[in-house]
Amino acid sequence: MLHNSRYTVMVERAWNTYAFSLGFGAFEEAKPTHYVVKAVGIVFDLPVTGNGEIAVHLWTERVGRTSATTGFRVCSRDGSTTYAHGTRTIVNLSGETMRPTEWSGDHRAGFDRIQGPEAWDLVRAPPWSEPRRQASPAPQKVMPSMYKGKSSSSVRKSITESV
Repeated sequence: MLHNSRYTVMVERAWNTYAFSLGFGAFEEAKPTHYVVKAVGIVFDLPVTGNGEIAVHLWTERVGRTSATTGFRVCSRDGSTTYAHGTRTIVNLSGETMRPTEWSGDHRAGFDRIQGPEAWDLVRAPPWSEPRRQASPAPQKVMPSMYKGKSSSSVRKSITESV
């Protein structure tokens, strides 16, 4: 069974993959970005058991002057089973003063690309695996009410990792 701390690690990796795809990151040519996570709220819907691919769907819920709240959903590759969902709030910091500062136009454009859970974009993340001692039966499909009626074909922003 996947440990609860791994869900937020997968969400962080998904956001990093998305940010790197926009040119942000830790490499020399990257656009500068400094932010801290202010809050993470997560609801665990079903345990991840056994091996397989996991997707992380990301979307923007709200962008303020210096902070942003984003949503996420950890789910099966096809999007039919939700394992966890939640929100993550980050605050943009000045690299010089480490005080809150306004988002750049490039940051805002990145948030604008993924507005609302219906605006997911498909991106493949580097493989990630967690050793398993034994396989368990597949969990029943459960969708929180906020995802009911969403077809997997409409999913456009999804970071996929193998577990």
